[in-house]
Amino acid sequence: MRSSFFFTGGSNSFFFLFFFFAILTSSFRWGFEEGARITLASSALFAVTGLVSMTEAEISRLLLRTTFLLALGYMIAYWGGSEVAQKRRLALLRDVSQLSNPRFGVDHTIASVLEKTRAFFKASSCILVMRDIESATWSLRTAMEDHAGRSINAERISAEAASPLMAFPQEQIVVYNRPLWPALPRTGGSRTLGNAQVRWIKRVGEPGESLAELLEARSFITAPLSLRKARAVFMSCPRNMGSAKRMHCF
Repeated sequence: MRSSFFFTGGSNSFFFLFFFFAILTSSFRWGFEEGARITLASSALFAVTGLVSMTEAEISRLLLRTTFLLALGYMIAYWGGSEVAQKRRLALLRDVSQLSNPRFGVDHTIASVLEKTRAFFKASSCILVMRDIESATWSLRTAMEDHAGRSINAERISAEAASPLMAFPQEQIVVYNRPLWPALPRTGGSRTLGNAQVRWIKRVGEPGESLAELLEARSFITAPLSLRKARAVFMSCPRNMGSAKRMHCF
């Protein structure tokens, strides 16, 4: 290792730039997390190899280049992750806006939207609660990770059973995260986003915790749906909350 390191020029070698190709590829193909891992691994490899072979006078230059690799690698990972996330959002919008074959019926279209939304949020399940305005009846559809690809049939539920799922105001999008530890309640809680709001607002006393217990979920997103002849709520419950609808997905 030492001879090859000196042969390539040590910390001044132009091979140093090849680390960025690995970071670029991983970031713009797999997202921020993979890009960050490659950045840390590249920085550690470069620093350890240099420390083994370099003199004490060259350590400052090695640390400077390692810091530069970390900083620029993080920026590349961040922008690569943003591009991957944007492509996934556009793909979801394209998929859910496509018209399904009318021969399959409305249930097939709704099931397809639920399943694609569940997969996008990497959720264990996704729920659609609807109330028919004309008949005043409630229905429930659920897309489950364990039953992916299966047909989803609407289930009639009572108004009492639907009321906990409709606990939030109709005009608000709500995100809930259970606290990481009971001693740190600020790490969790509910945040809402309304039509006139420009940022998420943390809420105290919202029914997020009781709904999370009912859904047996650590986190969920719930958002209202605007339908002509029905009131609906769409919920998704991701395992790791990173993006935030009354679809309940959990």
